[in-house]
Amino acid sequence: MANFQPEPGVSHAPLRVVLCFLLLVTTGACGRGGGEPDGPTAEDLCKRGKAHLDKGEADGAITAFTGALKLDPKFVDAHAGLSAAYNIKGDHDRAIAAADAALAIDRDCVPAYAFRGLARQQKGDMEAALENFNDVMRRKPAPALEAVVRLNRSAVCNEVGLHQQAVKDANRSLFLSPRNSKAYNNLGDALTALRRLDEARQAFDAAIELSPQDPTPRLNRGKMHYAAGADDLAVKDYEEVIRLQPKGPDAALAYYNWGQVHLHKKQRPDPAIECFTKTIEMVPNHPQAHLQRGTAYFDKKEYEKAIEDFKKAIALDENYLLAYQNLAVAYREAGKSQEARQALVEYRKRQNALKIPRKLDPIPPD
Repeated sequence: MANFQPEPGVSHAPLRVVLCFLLLVTTGACGRGGGEPDGPTAEDLCKRGKAHLDKGEADGAITAFTGALKLDPKFVDAHAGLSAAYNIKGDHDRAIAAADAALAIDRDCVPAYAFRGLARQQKGDMEAALENFNDVMRRKPAPALEAVVRLNRSAVCNEVGLHQQAVKDANRSLFLSPRNSKAYNNLGDALTALRRLDEARQAFDAAIELSPQDPTPRLNRGKMHYAAGADDLAVKDYEEVIRLQPKGPDAALAYYNWGQVHLHKKQRPDPAIECFTKTIEMVPNHPQAHLQRGTAYFDKKEYEKAIEDFKKAIALDENYLLAYQNLAVAYREAGKSQEARQALVEYRKRQNALKIPRKLDPIPPD
């Protein structure tokens, strides 16, 4: 049956901090606005919106930026600020629309590219996010902005498999901002993927020293220990992640990765099932956890439970090829040959449909 590598904790700079910082370093970079002389000007309202963003007050920022745009519909900074506010609110589609509006007025509005990239990154559209971060870098941003964009581009590059570029971006971000624990984490994640495990451990250690309460570097260091065969050290890191964040997304991944150790390294399906169930309780739409729990049930010869989990994984991700394969095997072992054949037919159909190679935006030269 299937064997997955542990899942990393994806670390970006905290979204509100990134957005406010980008606004700070790019104020006035695109365009200013006007207004009525007897009331607040568009620029006054834009400053008010930025003050709301600095406090994490997305609704107040949206009101202020919208007011600025009523006075001056072509005030580019207000469109960009509105994109930032919608990102903080979690309304990433509107964030993209606001960034598009800014860019329709000024194609060189650097913060708009950055905010659109952040929105697409949060939506999981990593290829599009990469393109937007590249758009920023092609415009030779100031060092402060470059540090933030390279940090986020390093995370995106890790997601799409461009690990050498992720190393380069994380190192450059650290050169510009030496005490950034997020950059050390992204560097460690890339080095783990490249099997440069000693260097990865050093990067994660630096991230943990800088931000000892952040669970993500410990989660990823556990992944690195798993890759190195140091299972007990991996489990210690996963336990510490759960202590630091008992119910958050990093804890869900820690339980998932811990379950991997039980299932694939220790051949202990029962505690593996407990770990994967914890992950599913925290993140019900986690297809990998359903697949792995199904694998554990399969190892226990509880085929009906395995089938249910494999079917749930497919319901969550209709292109999850491994789930179709495992479902076919589980049906066969359960004596359901017709269902097994149907699962294999669906597997081959999906496999052929996914053979179209994706095209990534090329990284611009430095």
